[in-house]
Amino acid sequence: MQVIIFLLLHLLMLSLYWRKTYGPLALKLVGVLLRSANSTKVKNDHSRKCSKIISNIM
Repeated sequence: MQVIIFLLLHLLMLSLYWRKTYGPLALKLVGVLLRSANSTKVKNDHSRKCSKIISNIM
């Protein structure tokens, strides 16, 4: 019985360690993905505006 309680406590601590270690990393990864998606949208908008200007000139 004591061994089971000991193992359960260690499993709980492992999950806390996992969150503490990899939680911020996951948040950073999501931030990078969102930032790159926004920059792609800005680039597409910019290229669309440039094509309109060029087509108006010609």
